[in-house]
Amino acid sequence: MNDPILTLYTAPKPDAAMRRSLLICGLWMRAGFIGASATAVGVIQVFDRDWSLVSALSTAFAGILLAAFGWRRAHAALGSQPKAPKLPIATPAAAHR
Repeated sequence: MNDPILTLYTAPKPDAAMRRSLLICGLWMRAGFIGASATAVGVIQVFDRDWSLVSALSTAFAGILLAAFGWRRAHAALGSQPKAPKLPIATPAAAHR
């Protein structure tokens, strides 16, 4: 089975600019995940009453802001890259009789 469409290495290797964009996107995605985690901690603390209500709500609000900002920046980091070339459309194989 030597089909050029099904090979594992059809995508070109990323150049330095693409690797840099992927690294930046990954860092911003991690910041967004930390923000989402802080939001969850803040909401849990609102219901557990271990923290004061002000600190729990401020933690949740800061987490929401960090998550939204981080994910927006991650999307913007990848948005500056050119689109990947489209792969050729596969044709169905002939039936064997």
